[in-house]
Formats: sequence, C-alpha cells, structure tokens
Amino acid sequence: MAKRFILTAAAALTVIFFLGSCILIDYFSGYSGKNLISHTALSQWAATQSSPYMDYSAVTAAVAGTSGLPDSTAPIYRLENKNLFPDGDFEASTAGLAPGATGWSISAGTYVVRPESFPHPLSDNALYFDLDSNEFVSFELNNLLDTAYPSGSYVMRFSISGNSTGDITFVIDDASTSNISTFSTSIPSANTALAFPEDFDTVPQTEFIIHSDDTEYFRINSLTSDLLPEGYIDDIRVIKSDQKQTISLLLPFDDSEREGSLELISGWYRFSIYVKADPEAGDSNRFKTDSITLTIEAIDDDGLGGSIDSLSFNAADYSSFSTWTQIYIDADLQIDEPADSADNVIKLSVCPYCSISGALGIDAGSILISSPSLEYSSDGTF
Repeated sequence: MAKRFILTAAAALTVIFFLGSCILIDYFSGYSGKNLISHTALSQWAATQSSPYMDYSAVTAAVAGTSGLPDSTAPIYRLENKNLFPDGDFEASTAGLAPGATGWSISAGTYVVRPESFPHPLSDNALYFDLDSNEFVSFELNNLLDTAYPSGSYVMRFSISGNSTGDITFVIDDASTSNISTFSTSIPSANTALAFPEDFDTVPQTEFIIHSDDTEYFRINSLTSDLLPEGYIDDIRVIKSDQKQTISLLLPFDDSEREGSLELISGWYRFSIYVKADPEAGDSNRFKTDSITLTIEAIDDDGLGGSIDSLSFNAADYSSFSTWTQIYIDADLQIDEPADSADNVIKLSVCPYCSISGALGIDAGSILISSPSLEYSSDGTF
C-alpha cells in the first residue's frame, strides 16, 4: 500500500512538473528584442512619386548629424513633399524687383520683393503689394513646376501680413474671370503674420482644380474688388492633392533574411523610426514639415488592405524635431498565414505631412528619417 502511494505521488509530481513547465514556456521569446526589418535598407522603401512631387534621397551624416541615433553609421534619407509653386519663398528673387519666377503679372499698382529688414513680419524675402480697387496681382498656375502634368487637384498654402487693418481677398479664377474659389480675411492688426487657411475668416474648399485645356490664375485682390489692400505675401506652397506622397515597405509572411527567420504572425507590432528637422529646409523653396504620419497595415489573402492604423506627429509637440527623435505607432494585427509564404502580409508607410486630415493636412515639407524598426509582442508589451 505504501509502495503504491509512493508511486502515485511520484506520478502526480511528474504531471504537475510537466504542466508547470508548459505554462512557463514562452513561445514568442524568439521575437524579443528583434528588429524584423533590420535587413531592409532605406533604399528599398518605395516612393509613390518622384520629382517634381517628392524627394526621397540619401543625405550625408555631415549634413544631417548623427548625435541621438542608435547607430551613427545608419543611412539617413530626406523625405520631402515638394512645393510646386516656383520660388514660393521668393529667396531666388532679387530684392527691389518684381518676382523672378515666370507667371507673375500685375494689372496696376505696385508689387516688389522686399527683404526682411524692410521690415515685415514674414521670413526673409517677401512680396510686397499695394493695390487700389479693381487692381490685382496674378500668377498663371500653368507655370507650376509640374508643367508636364498641368492638371488635377491641388492645395494652396501661404503666409500674409497687412500693413493696416482691413480685408484682403484672394481669388483663383479662370481666363473668363469667373471665380473658382475666393478666400478672404480681416487683418486684426498691422504687421501681423497670418497663415492660410488656418487664420482666415472664410475658408472655402481648400483644393482647386487645374484644367489642362484652360488657364487658371491665383490673384491677390479680385478683378471686381473695391478693397485697397497693402501688405506682404510669402511662403506660397502648392501641393498635388489627388495623389499620395509617401514611402512604403511591403513585408512577406516569411523572409529567410529576416532576423531569426521569424514569420510575421498575428499580434501586436510597434513600427518606429527616427526623425529630425531638415537643416537645409527654410531656403531654396524647401520647407520644414509641420507633421509626419506613420501607418501600419495588415494585408489579407487577396492582397487587399485589412486592418490599418495611422498616427500623425505634430512637429510643434516634439520641439520641432530639432534633434533626432524616435516616434512610433503600435497596432494589433490579425494576420492569416497565406498559401504562399512569400506573399506580403504587412505594409509600412511614412508620409511627410498629416495624411489623416484630408486636404487640410497636406502641405509642402521636408524631414530626415533614419533607423526604422518593427518589433513584435504577443500581448502589446514592448
């Protein structure tokens, strides 16, 4: 009887030990601390557009600086949504003369490029205008920098300052002078910088369309206005809005070059990247980005988009990205094993503007990126 009890107890202890061992097994330990895209160079990310709409190109460490990066030898790339308005910052124009870019004209009145020392509250060179009623300054939009494709939907941004209080009106119209879009604002106080569209009283549809078989104009003051505006305009940006300007990376379910040869399974993923303000922005018609958007998306068996998560980061909330800063997005993805393990199951994207706000989030801007990473967690703990 005692012998039978000893055997039974031993068997019970074996079962308990076995069950305890199963509970303690971490089937996902192989993923811990692994960067699942460490084998993929930034040069392998695909840009949705090329020049004149985007710039995605390598930048030297001497230009970018490497302090703050996890690896000082890591490649660095510029990601820029380019300004299609020629010399929109007027830095290539000569102070004291009319704007140097082709497309500008004036019906009557005064317009001249003036330096910041004149003074005015806008940055560096700006275009000064002094108009009476029915006088206007025009820019023919067929002179945008994408003249090879002069049609489609666009978004406009600019900064203004009035020399006195009152109203200023801007118009986009066609050659027959029928208004396509009119936007105006009251100048609350003289010599105050205002941004379009954020600070305008009346903001209509922020997008406009250029027709390849017609001629459209951007005008300061309108052809029938009784206003007498005087002030400055600067940093005019026009951006294509009917196409995305992003970079993306498609990831297969199985990749022999992936660290640990790990498969991309269902669970939580953290997509991160280091970003920094472009030190060469602020000159030569290149602008600092106001925001950047990260997107992580599961791709289903049909190659279509499944669950998708996007998150935008406002530069103002991160000290304008003045130093290398790591940003990230977490997403819980359901991934079904495809019939072909080489099929793509995750798509990562980076956009140099706030792509989740529609046309209002689109702007020209440049930012530096480096050291992207994708980590996995079964429970969302990183």
